[in-house]
Amino acid sequence: MAHLPPLPGTPLYDRTGGIRGIVEAVKRDVQVLLEAGIDVVSTLNIQHLESVNDTVEALKNLDRTSSRFVIHEGIVGQIRRGPLVTVLCMGPFNYPLNETFTTLIPALIMGNTVVFKPPRMGILLYRPLLEAFRDAFPPGVVNTVYGEGRRVVGPLMASGKIDVLAFIGSAAAADTLKKRHPAPHRLRSVLGLGAKNPAIILPDADLEFLRRLCPRALILDQGETVADGPTAKLLADSGLLERHGLA
Repeated sequence: MAHLPPLPGTPLYDRTGGIRGIVEAVKRDVQVLLEAGIDVVSTLNIQHLESVNDTVEALKNLDRTSSRFVIHEGIVGQIRRGPLVTVLCMGPFNYPLNETFTTLIPALIMGNTVVFKPPRMGILLYRPLLEAFRDAFPPGVVNTVYGEGRRVVGPLMASGKIDVLAFIGSAAAADTLKKRHPAPHRLRSVLGLGAKNPAIILPDADLEFLRRLCPRALILDQGETVADGPTAKLLADSGLLERHGLA
Protein backbone atom coordinates (compact mmCIF):
# COMPACT_ATOMS: atom_id res chain seq x y z
CA MET A 1 0.00 0.00 0.00
CA ALA A 2 1.46 3.35 -1.04
CA HIS A 3 1.50 6.16 1.49
CA LEU A 4 -1.13 8.37 -0.06
CA PRO A 5 -0.63 12.15 0.26
CA PRO A 6 -3.13 14.54 1.85
CA LEU A 7 -4.30 17.65 0.05
CA PRO A 8 -1.19 19.82 0.49
CA GLY A 9 -1.85 23.49 0.01
CA THR A 10 -5.51 22.98 -0.80
CA PRO A 11 -7.43 25.94 0.62
CA LEU A 12 -10.09 25.22 3.19
CA TYR A 13 -12.75 26.78 0.98
CA ASP A 14 -11.93 24.38 -1.88
CA ARG A 15 -12.17 21.38 0.43
CA THR A 16 -15.49 22.48 1.90
CA GLY A 17 -16.87 22.99 -1.60
CA GLY A 18 -16.22 19.30 -2.27
CA ILE A 19 -17.91 18.39 1.00
CA ARG A 20 -21.04 20.34 0.07
CA GLY A 21 -21.16 18.48 -3.24
CA ILE A 22 -21.02 15.16 -1.41
CA VAL A 23 -23.84 16.18 0.94
CA GLU A 24 -26.11 17.05 -1.97
CA ALA A 25 -25.29 13.74 -3.67
CA VAL A 26 -26.10 11.83 -0.48
CA LYS A 27 -29.45 13.59 -0.18
CA ARG A 28 -30.36 12.56 -3.72
CA ASP A 29 -29.20 8.99 -3.06
CA VAL A 30 -31.18 8.62 0.15
CA GLN A 31 -34.28 10.15 -1.41
CA VAL A 32 -34.21 7.55 -4.18
CA LEU A 33 -33.99 4.78 -1.58
CA LEU A 34 -36.84 6.27 0.42
CA GLU A 35 -39.03 6.32 -2.65
CA ALA A 36 -38.14 2.66 -3.16
CA GLY A 37 -39.49 1.84 0.31
CA ILE A 38 -36.53 2.00 2.70
CA ASP A 39 -37.56 1.98 6.38
CA VAL A 40 -38.21 5.15 8.39
CA VAL A 41 -34.97 5.00 10.40
CA SER A 42 -32.97 5.82 7.28
CA THR A 43 -34.94 9.04 6.73
CA LEU A 44 -33.05 10.49 9.69
CA ASN A 45 -29.90 10.50 7.58
CA ILE A 46 -31.16 13.40 5.46
CA GLN A 47 -31.84 15.48 8.55
CA HIS A 48 -28.47 14.62 10.08
CA LEU A 49 -26.63 15.59 6.92
CA GLU A 50 -27.67 19.18 7.50
CA SER A 51 -25.25 19.20 10.44
CA VAL A 52 -22.39 18.70 7.96
CA ASN A 53 -23.00 22.17 6.56
CA ASP A 54 -23.03 23.54 10.11
CA THR A 55 -19.67 21.85 10.71
CA VAL A 56 -18.25 23.45 7.57
CA GLU A 57 -19.33 26.91 8.72
CA ALA A 58 -17.92 26.33 12.22
CA LEU A 59 -14.59 25.27 10.74
CA LYS A 60 -14.47 28.35 8.52
CA ASN A 61 -14.98 30.57 11.56
CA LEU A 62 -12.31 28.66 13.48
CA ASP A 63 -9.90 28.98 10.58
CA ARG A 64 -10.45 32.73 10.37
CA THR A 65 -9.84 33.08 14.10
CA SER A 66 -6.71 30.93 14.00
CA SER A 67 -5.23 32.94 11.13
CA ARG A 68 -4.52 35.82 13.50
CA PHE A 69 -1.25 36.15 15.37
CA VAL A 70 -1.52 36.22 19.16
CA ILE A 71 0.95 37.88 21.54
CA HIS A 72 1.21 36.27 24.97
CA GLU A 73 3.92 37.17 27.48
CA GLY A 74 5.99 38.71 24.73
CA ILE A 75 5.74 35.66 22.47
CA VAL A 76 4.06 35.92 19.07
CA GLY A 77 2.28 32.75 18.04
CA GLN A 78 -0.27 31.33 15.66
CA ILE A 79 -2.20 28.05 15.70
CA ARG A 80 -2.61 26.35 12.34
CA ARG A 81 -4.44 23.05 11.92
CA GLY A 82 -3.36 20.56 9.28
CA PRO A 83 -4.08 17.03 8.09
CA LEU A 84 -2.76 13.94 9.86
CA VAL A 85 -2.25 12.26 6.44
CA THR A 86 -4.07 8.91 6.05
CA VAL A 87 -7.28 8.09 7.93
CA LEU A 88 -8.98 4.70 7.92
CA CYS A 89 -12.73 5.30 8.29
CA MET A 90 -15.10 2.55 9.37
CA GLY A 91 -18.72 2.77 10.49
CA PRO A 92 -21.33 0.31 11.78
CA PHE A 93 -23.74 -1.76 9.70
CA ASN A 94 -26.86 -0.54 11.51
CA TYR A 95 -26.34 3.11 10.46
CA PRO A 96 -24.18 2.57 7.36
CA LEU A 97 -24.51 6.10 6.02
CA ASN A 98 -24.93 8.54 8.89
CA GLU A 99 -22.48 7.04 11.40
CA THR A 100 -19.83 6.29 8.79
CA PHE A 101 -20.01 9.87 7.58
CA THR A 102 -19.28 11.10 11.11
CA THR A 103 -15.76 9.74 10.57
CA LEU A 104 -15.40 10.35 6.84
CA ILE A 105 -16.56 13.96 6.52
CA PRO A 106 -14.32 15.47 9.29
CA ALA A 107 -11.29 13.66 7.86
CA LEU A 108 -11.94 15.12 4.41
CA ILE A 109 -12.71 18.61 5.70
CA MET A 110 -9.28 18.74 7.37
CA GLY A 111 -7.52 17.71 4.15
CA ASN A 112 -6.66 14.12 4.96
CA THR A 113 -6.47 11.23 2.56
CA VAL A 114 -9.16 8.67 3.42
CA VAL A 115 -9.19 4.89 3.15
CA PHE A 116 -12.87 4.12 3.46
CA LYS A 117 -14.19 0.67 4.41
CA PRO A 118 -18.00 0.63 4.05
CA PRO A 119 -19.96 -1.73 6.33
CA ARG A 120 -20.62 -5.11 4.76
CA MET A 121 -24.37 -4.64 5.26
CA GLY A 122 -25.65 -1.48 3.57
CA ILE A 123 -22.79 -1.34 1.10
CA LEU A 124 -25.03 -0.71 -1.92
CA LEU A 125 -26.02 2.60 -0.37
CA TYR A 126 -22.63 3.96 -1.43
CA ARG A 127 -22.72 2.79 -5.02
CA PRO A 128 -24.37 5.97 -6.37
CA LEU A 129 -21.94 8.11 -4.34
CA LEU A 130 -18.71 6.87 -5.90
CA GLU A 131 -18.98 9.26 -8.84
CA ALA A 132 -19.70 12.12 -6.46
CA PHE A 133 -16.52 11.39 -4.49
CA ARG A 134 -14.59 11.15 -7.75
CA ASP A 135 -15.85 14.53 -8.95
CA ALA A 136 -15.47 16.32 -5.60
CA PHE A 137 -11.85 15.42 -4.76
CA PRO A 138 -8.56 14.82 -6.60
CA PRO A 139 -7.53 11.24 -7.45
CA GLY A 140 -6.24 9.28 -4.48
CA VAL A 141 -8.01 11.33 -1.80
CA VAL A 142 -10.99 9.01 -1.23
CA ASN A 143 -10.06 5.33 -1.51
CA THR A 144 -12.65 2.60 -1.01
CA VAL A 145 -11.94 -0.99 0.01
CA TYR A 146 -14.50 -3.78 0.19
CA GLY A 147 -14.68 -7.19 1.81
CA GLU A 148 -14.89 -8.88 5.18
CA GLY A 149 -13.39 -6.62 7.83
CA ARG A 150 -11.22 -9.28 9.44
CA ARG A 151 -9.58 -10.11 6.12
CA VAL A 152 -9.31 -6.62 4.64
CA VAL A 153 -8.65 -4.25 7.53
CA GLY A 154 -6.02 -6.31 9.34
CA PRO A 155 -3.46 -6.06 6.51
CA LEU A 156 -4.17 -2.32 6.16
CA MET A 157 -3.33 -1.77 9.81
CA ALA A 158 -0.30 -4.08 9.67
CA SER A 159 1.15 -2.04 6.80
CA GLY A 160 1.81 0.84 9.19
CA LYS A 161 0.54 3.30 6.57
CA ILE A 162 -2.58 4.23 8.56
CA ASP A 163 -2.05 7.33 10.68
CA VAL A 164 -5.55 7.62 12.19
CA LEU A 165 -8.12 4.92 12.95
CA ALA A 166 -11.63 6.39 12.89
CA PHE A 167 -13.87 3.52 13.97
CA ILE A 168 -17.40 3.03 15.30
CA GLY A 169 -18.04 -0.44 16.67
CA SER A 170 -17.20 -2.67 19.60
CA ALA A 171 -14.32 -2.10 22.02
CA ALA A 172 -13.01 -5.61 21.33
CA ALA A 173 -12.83 -4.96 17.58
CA ALA A 174 -11.05 -1.64 18.13
CA ASP A 175 -8.46 -3.25 20.42
CA THR A 176 -7.79 -5.95 17.85
CA LEU A 177 -7.29 -3.43 15.05
CA LYS A 178 -4.95 -1.22 17.07
CA LYS A 179 -2.78 -4.20 18.01
CA ARG A 180 -2.24 -4.98 14.32
CA HIS A 181 -0.52 -1.63 13.79
CA PRO A 182 3.28 -1.91 14.03
CA ALA A 183 3.48 1.39 15.97
CA PRO A 184 0.29 1.58 18.08
CA HIS A 185 1.82 4.35 20.21
CA ARG A 186 1.94 6.52 17.08
CA LEU A 187 -1.51 5.58 15.80
CA ARG A 188 -4.16 8.17 16.60
CA SER A 189 -7.63 6.84 17.31
CA VAL A 190 -11.08 8.38 17.01
CA LEU A 191 -13.40 5.75 18.46
CA GLY A 192 -17.10 5.41 19.17
CA LEU A 193 -17.41 2.16 21.08
CA GLY A 194 -20.56 0.34 22.13
CA ALA A 195 -22.66 3.49 22.01
CA LYS A 196 -26.40 3.37 22.63
CA ASN A 197 -28.74 6.19 21.67
CA PRO A 198 -31.48 6.85 24.24
CA ALA A 199 -34.59 8.74 23.22
CA ILE A 200 -36.74 10.81 25.58
CA ILE A 201 -40.37 10.61 24.47
CA LEU A 202 -42.78 13.33 25.60
CA PRO A 203 -46.56 12.87 25.88
CA ASP A 204 -47.29 14.68 22.60
CA ALA A 205 -44.90 12.47 20.57
CA ASP A 206 -45.95 10.42 17.54
CA LEU A 207 -46.29 7.02 19.23
CA GLU A 208 -46.51 5.14 15.93
CA PHE A 209 -43.17 6.63 14.93
CA LEU A 210 -41.80 5.65 18.33
CA ARG A 211 -42.92 2.05 17.85
CA ARG A 212 -40.95 1.78 14.61
CA LEU A 213 -37.91 3.71 15.83
CA CYS A 214 -37.28 2.28 19.31
CA PRO A 215 -37.41 -1.51 19.84
CA ARG A 216 -37.49 -1.21 23.63
CA ALA A 217 -38.94 1.41 25.97
CA LEU A 218 -39.24 2.49 29.58
CA ILE A 219 -42.22 4.43 30.89
CA LEU A 220 -41.38 6.82 33.70
CA ASP A 221 -43.96 8.57 35.87
CA GLN A 222 -42.80 11.01 38.57
CA GLY A 223 -39.34 9.50 38.51
CA GLU A 224 -40.54 5.90 38.88
CA THR A 225 -40.13 3.23 36.21
CA VAL A 226 -43.66 1.89 35.77
CA ALA A 227 -43.09 -0.28 32.69
CA ASP A 228 -40.15 -1.80 30.81
CA GLY A 229 -40.36 -3.96 27.71
CA PRO A 230 -40.82 -4.13 23.94
CA THR A 231 -42.18 -0.83 22.67
CA ALA A 232 -44.94 -2.42 20.59
CA LYS A 233 -46.22 -4.34 23.61
CA LEU A 234 -46.25 -1.27 25.86
CA LEU A 235 -48.04 0.86 23.28
CA ALA A 236 -50.70 -1.82 22.87
CA ASP A 237 -51.61 -1.54 26.57
CA SER A 238 -54.16 1.29 26.44
CA GLY A 239 -54.82 1.14 30.19
CA LEU A 240 -51.13 1.61 30.95
CA LEU A 241 -50.91 4.59 28.59
CA GLU A 242 -54.00 6.24 30.05
CA ARG A 243 -52.81 5.87 33.65
CA HIS A 244 -49.58 7.64 32.87
CA GLY A 245 -50.74 10.42 30.56
CA LEU A 246 -49.68 8.89 27.25
CA ALA A 247 -53.10 8.42 25.71
